[in-house]
Amino acid sequence: MSRLLAFDFADDARVHDIKDEFMFGPAFLVCPVTRPMYYDKGSVALQGVEKTRTVYLPEGTDWVDFWSGKKYRGGRDVKAD
Repeated sequence: MSRLLAFDFADDARVHDIKDEFMFGPAFLVCPVTRPMYYDKGSVALQGVEKTRTVYLPEGTDWVDFWSGKKYRGGRDVKAD
């Protein structure tokens, strides 16, 4: 089940206005990429485009990157690639 961050982190005022992140299942924070980063229409390679996006990690818990295992403290922004 997916849900707004405010359902799990009601005490974190910053999550109330976040529209592009959500929780999935009991523990996954999802932050989809919604713009081209590597290729544009027609498979044209993009040059000079930032290959990361900012993700807010809600406070009240620690976070672990699923792929790298790196741990992050909540209540801050991180760059995800």
